[in-house]
Amino acid sequence: MEPETFQTVQALTTVSVVNIEVSLVWLSIPLAILIMFFLFKKNHVYDVMLLGDEVSKNLGIDYNKESIKNLVLISLAVSLTTALVGPLSFLGLIAVNISIELFKDYKHKNLYIFGSLLAAIVLIFGQSIIELTGFHSTVTTLISFGGGVYMMILILKENRA
Repeated sequence: MEPETFQTVQALTTVSVVNIEVSLVWLSIPLAILIMFFLFKKNHVYDVMLLGDEVSKNLGIDYNKESIKNLVLISLAVSLTTALVGPLSFLGLIAVNISIELFKDYKHKNLYIFGSLLAAIVLIFGQSIIELTGFHSTVTTLISFGGGVYMMILILKENRA
């Protein structure tokens, strides 16, 4: 593939707020609000599920049923964001794990809010670095690099424990 063609394909398929189709945004806002509402409403259920399958069942929560519901909602949310801006490989890993480390709290209600704010900050900070330094790269590349390094740190940390 020619370098110019590759750059054109890369520009069209990478994360960019500039490339968002406005008509899709207006269609996706109600769906995003609905997904956030359901996830936020079930935060107490997810707190109990964090205790494990057996404990959840003993406390009256159908672990398997709730897991499937949760996976469907997460799949919808991920497909929605991917359709709007493109794939963001490590952003979820970074936001969730750093918010757990900083918060030292496992309550989903707090982690939703803090993780969302942290993800927005990472995106804005990453794009700012790209813009201010004049790198000929994308925020996706920067987040993937940082997320990959962070994932290796987490794996090494877990192996020591």
